[in-house]
Amino acid sequence: AFAARDDRSTNWDALMPLIVAWTTAQTGSDLTERLQARGIGTHWATTLAEAAASEQPSSRRYFHGEEVDGKAVPVPGIPFVLSQPGESRNGTDHSATPAGSVPDRRLPLQGTTVLDFGQYIAAPFVGRWLAALGAEVILVESRLNPADFRAGAVGADGIPGPNRAAAFNVLAQGKKGISLNMRTPEARDIARRLAGQSDIVIENFSSGTMDRWGLGYSDLSEMNPMLIYLSVAAWGRTGPLKDYAGLHSVINAFSGLADVTGYHDGGPRL
Repeated sequence: AFAARDDRSTNWDALMPLIVAWTTAQTGSDLTERLQARGIGTHWATTLAEAAASEQPSSRRYFHGEEVDGKAVPVPGIPFVLSQPGESRNGTDHSATPAGSVPDRRLPLQGTTVLDFGQYIAAPFVGRWLAALGAEVILVESRLNPADFRAGAVGADGIPGPNRAAAFNVLAQGKKGISLNMRTPEARDIARRLAGQSDIVIENFSSGTMDRWGLGYSDLSEMNPMLIYLSVAAWGRTGPLKDYAGLHSVINAFSGLADVTGYHDGGPRL
């Protein structure tokens, strides 16, 4: 009765009590380890103190000390890591253009090519804004594994269709598309050739996926040294939790946000 997603949705009233009974019989850390081992994004709701003391942010040097009212307080830093300092890609001296002047009508990223492997929201949203700024953004998906945001709620008319989801029409706005079944060596070869001709690659797969396809930064930067490679992961690409899966709610639970959300007489809430 619960084998397929549609079956689970149909029988949710029967399934939910079973899930509650199973999860509440375990500790948060044990549950997280068991589900993460199966590639299921999970994390228990930590306190702010637990989040600050975690090895994951400390290994990425996320916090730095500040003195506040005579006390040393850990303060969060920037949420990303740059592999090397940015350089001008074409040697253009932009300081020669006076502020407020409009030398031409070109959009700022016109002539820039972006290969977009983004899933869900964060990475696709980056590609959507790069397209709005004039970049040629190529969305990579396949018939067997279409962009997940195609499956969102449809418009007001309620007519379903792969191009009619509201999320798809927001996140894929202005993008081109190519269908590549990345399970095949032929598709991966095409993707590598496209990356070799691109200025930017965006991806937010689980850690190791792009490397297994021969599309990691170390592989692509050899053939395209000026490539900008944006790699987004729930836990970052380094640190003891880099292989954990997760999306926004899972990160919110890990961050300690639930510890300070909700009512005084209730438990943590997200």
